[in-house]
Amino acid sequence: MSLVVVCSAKSTGVTTAALGLAGTWPVGQPAALAELDPSGGDIASWYQLPHTPGLLSWAAAARDPRRPGGRLADHVRQLPGGVAAVLAPPSARAVTGALDLLFDVDPRPLSAAGRQAVVIGDCGRLDPYSPARPLLAGADLVLIVARPRLADVAHLGDWLPALPAEPGRVRLLLTGDGPYHPGEITAAVGVPVLGVLPHDPRGAAALAGAPSTRAPLWRLPLIAAAGRAAAVLARELDTLAAPPRQLRHPRTIGGLRLAVSTVDGRGSR
Repeated sequence: MSLVVVCSAKSTGVTTAALGLAGTWPVGQPAALAELDPSGGDIASWYQLPHTPGLLSWAAAARDPRRPGGRLADHVRQLPGGVAAVLAPPSARAVTGALDLLFDVDPRPLSAAGRQAVVIGDCGRLDPYSPARPLLAGADLVLIVARPRLADVAHLGDWLPALPAEPGRVRLLLTGDGPYHPGEITAAVGVPVLGVLPHDPRGAAALAGAPSTRAPLWRLPLIAAAGRAAAVLARELDTLAAPPRQLRHPRTIGGLRLAVSTVDGRGSR
């Protein structure tokens, strides 16, 4: 199982971005979205669904090891359109309590995700005291949602060094319009940009459960861009998970045999 944490330092739109990624994840790799935002969940309200089973039932089951249903997969709900999601209530107090309970029971509560190959954790805006911060240390990738604007970029400069995640496993996902090119932002903050989600009210409304337009969803700019970002993200997860491939034979240069002990191919970074 791979864990992708989606969060932000300042921007909103984390849930929309996470839902877009989960909804367009490559076929053949089961993915689930988990609402882990300490400020409360949104998706149940968007789709007018009960939030149980979901985060609260998962935390309650994890509390008692004798009780069945302690795996994350036992609390997944299928949203209209087929996205698998673990829904959270809108109450910040309830979500915070559930996260505290899960971490008390297991320091890596998402390790038993069941059949989901990928869990996309929506952690919302991450402040220094967020109970979701421990998830970042064990994440395979941390995806930071930010706008390509000066205020967001300046905020990242102070925020990134304190992030409890391996620097090589952090990426940016830009949302909306701004004066800065992805390359400029990468140069400024030292974090690669994985993709850009455009400003698209129709696409955002569709992800939030609004009736779809006549146009196929995949033609909406936001949905199409989320699909491209999900494909890049899936490839990066594969690369990070791939074991190093040892060279089978020594190499030669001009007839000189070299004893090579490095790795080759996807394992080299």
